[in-house]
Amino acid sequence: MTSRPRQQKAFAGAAVLASALCCAAPAFAQNASQLFYERTVMSAADSRYRLFDRPTSSALQAGAAQARGAALRAGMTTKQLASATESFNAQTRSAVPQDLLAASHKSGWMLRFSAEAADALAELDPCEAVAVHFLFAGREGDSVRRAYVKVGDFAAGRAFLRAVEP
Repeated sequence: MTSRPRQQKAFAGAAVLASALCCAAPAFAQNASQLFYERTVMSAADSRYRLFDRPTSSALQAGAAQARGAALRAGMTTKQLASATESFNAQTRSAVPQDLLAASHKSGWMLRFSAEAADALAELDPCEAVAVHFLFAGREGDSVRRAYVKVGDFAAGRAFLRAVEP
């Protein structure tokens, strides 16, 4: 039989643990969705470029399925997960005009994306970020660089630009 002080300590410990889990749930959901996104992107890259052998590809796909389940259990919706995995390729690439470059830069690239990609960005929460993956082909194999870009109020900016179109 447990004593009353022991029960109170156990209850207090459970309360602290429960509050810690409640506070950690949003962070876990974000980590779970990030893990799902990363595994899904790697699976898609593997499907397109055959980066891995069959056992590794299978393990990556299984990991993506597990990460999806973890993200759903952490509170993400299927719509959020679907938007987390949308990807778009640039339609065109061109040199950045000199008047648009930062003073410290001599050159740069401008990428244009489809209207569908812009629509997808406009649907995101301004607090969300998107990952932009740059694929560089090299003599020793391809490398990928990733940059996270905060969406900001993309929809509002887009509406202002449309207001001044001729």
